[in-house]
Amino acid sequence: MQALGEYLDVKVHACVGGTSVHGVHVVVGTPDLVVGILRRHFLCADYIKMFVLDEADEMLTRGFKDQIHDIFRKLPANVQVGVVSATMPPEALEIIRKFMNQPVRILVKHDELTLEHIIRDTR
Repeated sequence: MQALGEYLDVKVHACVGGTSVHGVHVVVGTPDLVVGILRRHFLCADYIKMFVLDEADEMLTRGFKDQIHDIFRKLPANVQVGVVSATMPPEALEIIRKFMNQPVRILVKHDELTLEHIIRDTR
């Protein structure tokens, strides 16, 4: 992310306990670290324009459900939300129903996800 950000003039911050996120455009971290920086006011939720929950199925199976709910409760009402997941277990669908407004579901066939397509298209 940081390397990509250099070309786009975007500052990226990887959440590690207790570090400031002042002046960054993208914050990356596990749900517990993101909740921590929000609770300690290192990051003001009012300025969040987009929130992406990546690997939602994995985060939920690893016990981050409460932290994910905390994050969503702190987000502004007009925030754009993306939920990315290889599978959509009931817990992920519950989050979508509870916290997303008119969600759009984009499904990709498994055979269209292979890395070889990306490599072949960039040669």
